Amino acid sequence: MIRVVLADDQELRIILDEARRNVEEFNADLQEAIGTARRLLSVQRYNEAVNFVGSHAARFSMAPEFSQLSEQVHREQRRVQAFSIAKEQAREALANSDFTTARTVLDKYCHEFGGDVDTQLIQQEIKAKESASATTAVAQALKDCRVLLQVGCYQAVLDIL
Repeated sequence: MIRVVLADDQELRIILDEARRNVEEFNADLQEAIGTARRLLSVQRYNEAVNFVGSHAARFSMAPEFSQLSEQVHREQRRVQAFSIAKEQAREALANSDFTTARTVLDKYCHEFGGDVDTQLIQQEIKAKESASATTAVAQALKDCRVLLQVGCYQAVLDIL
């Protein structure tokens, strides 16, 4: 009877050792996958990060750290895509001198994803183009006023100013 118990204990130890090795291997692979996904995020390779996380989801989806990272990767990809669209729409509005629409598009993006350096650059671009447009309008108005003053149309000058 004692020999049977010892044999069973030995089998259990082997099974436990195997299980420990499997857990250690799983944890090592998980940390490697997380590290790779974070590196892809840090170098702004969002599509590759999404593909990488997706290819490892079947194995690691139950790990909370991996699930959180997967959500972060997808959120970053959506943010980058939304910024690209917002930037394109804002620049299109700027090309038409529609500064209100450009600001509205950018504000909508900032409301959803928050502001960052890129949005600040676009805001500065909007301000610069609006300022340049105002300067051009004032210069044209002054030019028109000079011509009108030379021909004696004083009321027209006052209307412009």
